[in-house]
Amino acid sequence: MHTILLRLADADLAAEIRDGLPVDRYAVTIADADTEPLSPADAAKRLLEGKYTVAVLDYVAEDAYSVKLMQAATDAGGAPGFIFVLPGDATMAHVIMAVNEGASAVVKPPVSVAAIVNYVGRAVLGPSRLRQDAAGDDANVEELEKQVRLMRQLNRASQKLVSYLLATPLSQQNRKALIVSDSAYQREMLKKLLEDHGFGVSTANDAGDGLRIALDERPLAVVSDLEMDGMNGIEFCKALKIDNKLIPCHFVICTANQAKFESVMAPGNGVDDCVMKPANENDNLEFLTRVALGLLLEGATDRSTRIFTPI
Repeated sequence: MHTILLRLADADLAAEIRDGLPVDRYAVTIADADTEPLSPADAAKRLLEGKYTVAVLDYVAEDAYSVKLMQAATDAGGAPGFIFVLPGDATMAHVIMAVNEGASAVVKPPVSVAAIVNYVGRAVLGPSRLRQDAAGDDANVEELEKQVRLMRQLNRASQKLVSYLLATPLSQQNRKALIVSDSAYQREMLKKLLEDHGFGVSTANDAGDGLRIALDERPLAVVSDLEMDGMNGIEFCKALKIDNKLIPCHFVICTANQAKFESVMAPGNGVDDCVMKPANENDNLEFLTRVALGLLLEGATDRSTRIFTPI
C-alpha cells in the first residue's frame, strides 16, 4: 500500500484530500504544518524517515525553501513524489522552478481536490517512483523491470527524434505545431518545449480559435486539452480532421486523467495519441517524442516524389 503524507496549513483541505483518496490503495498521514520550520536538509531527513510514496506540501517560496527541501531529499535517495500547493501570491517563476527541479505537480489556487487526487495517482505511477524500496509488499519486481525497459526505449527514441529535429534544416521540414489550451501556463510551457526543439508554434485558448488557426496555417501537429469550454478536445479533433479534412495532421490530446485514455483513443474520434500533461523532465521527453512522431506524416504528403525512412 502506498503511503501519502499531507502537510498543509489548511487542515480542511488536507481532510478533503484524505477523504478523496481510495482507502484500499493509500495509507494517508496528515501532519501539522511546522510552526518553526526546520532547515531544508533536516526537513528532508524527517520526510525520508517516513518512507512516503508521495508528499503533498505547502509551497514555501522564501529562500527557495521547498525546492531546497526537494533537492535534499532527492540527493539522499528514496525521495517521495512531491506535490506542492502554491500560495495565492505565487508567480510563474515559482511554478517553473518547482517543476524543473522535479515536482510531480504544482497546484495553484483555487485548489481542486479532484486534481490533487489525480496527481497523487500520477506521482505513484510515475518513472521517478522506481526507487530501491519500490519492491514492497504490493509491488511486482518483474513489472517494475518492464517499466524500466520501456523508459529506456522511450529515452532512446527521444534522443533519435530530437537529433532528427535539430539536424534537419527548417526549410526542408514542416515543423508547424498548434497548441490549444484554456490554461495560459500550459500553453506557454508546451510552446517553449516545442520551440526549443525547432517547432514553429502557434497557440489558441479555445477550440474555436484553434480551428480557425489550423485551417489557415495547416500545422502538421496539433496538441489540445481534453476538457475545454465549448468544443472539447475530441470534438475539436473531429471538426478539424473529419469535417474539414485537415490531412495530414497528427492530433495529440493532453489530459491529467489517465483513466480517460481509452475513451479518447476510441475508433472514430480521429485522435492519433493521448498523453499525460507533462510535469517533469521525463514527462517532457515523452511529450516531445509523441508530438514529434507527427513529423513522420510529412513523408506521406507526396509519396510519389519522396520516400521517408522512419528513424
